[in-house]
Parts: sequence; C-alpha cells; structure tokens
Amino acid sequence: MVRSIPLMFLFLIAMSSSLQAQSTFAGTKFLAQGAVYEIDFATTVDRINGQPFEPRARQRLFRIASFGPASWVRLEHPRDVDDLYKWNRKLFAEKLLATEDAVAKIESHEAGKQVLERFRKEAAVEIKLTTTRVNLAYAVSISEISLHKFLAGFEDFIEENPPEDSSE
Repeated sequence: MVRSIPLMFLFLIAMSSSLQAQSTFAGTKFLAQGAVYEIDFATTVDRINGQPFEPRARQRLFRIASFGPASWVRLEHPRDVDDLYKWNRKLFAEKLLATEDAVAKIESHEAGKQVLERFRKEAAVEIKLTTTRVNLAYAVSISEISLHKFLAGFEDFIEENPPEDSSE
C-alpha cells in the first residue's frame, strides 16, 4: 500500500502534464484570447427528419473568452438571440475603430466624422453576454473580421447609409 502511493502520485503528475500538452492543440495556436473571430460551424441538421436547416438567427462573430484542453474554447456571445445584430455591429465597429488605415480612409471622406461617430456609438453599445464551451474541431472556418470588402465599397456604404446630420 505504501509503495502504491508514490506510483499514484507519479500517475497524477503524468496525467496533469498530458492535459497541459493538449491545451496547445495546433488547430487553435493562431487564436488569441480576447480576440474576435468569424467562426462558421457546419449547417445544423434537423434531428427529426435529418434535413439541413438554417436557424432563424445564425451567430458567426465570437470573442475568445478562454482556452480549454485540445480544441475546446469558451466563446463569448450575446445572452439573447435578439441582440445578435447589435453584437455583430458592435464587434465590427470595434475592429474598424482599432484599425488606423480604416479610420484614416473614413476620415478622408466629407461625411467621415459623422460615420466614425456612428461606429463609436455602435462600439459602445452594452449587451448582456454569456459564454459557451465549444469544440473548434467542428468549425468549418475560422477567420478574423475582414475590413477589406467594407473599405473597398466604402463610397457605396455612405450612399446607402447617409449620416443623420447629412445636408443631402
């Protein structure tokens, strides 16, 4: 019995280091805690008839709250599905405002100050959040929020979404 205690202790240490090693899963090495990513999961399948379907609201933007073992992460997202639109706008606005090139391009436009003010308001929106543990092995794609398409079509965006204070 006395001899089995040290063996048990060594076994526990080995298991602990094994779990630590799994938390550096290669599939999640490029992710950063606190960063926001667009994560697309496979289409949901209806359990009754086995047909794929799209839920009424699809969550795509998540903030990494923490990492777990292997490919498990805890993702931050709105508590209420009705806040998805505000959450997506908030995260996009935060990303845009944190990108110097994007802010400079918007400021160079005649309506740029009003547009930036709109993004600042969207970034400041308070949303009740929760977290969910997810295995990223089931993600179809993971990418950072891209501003390229938005900035390429910025003039169209201004035309379709004129600033409230615009005199046009």
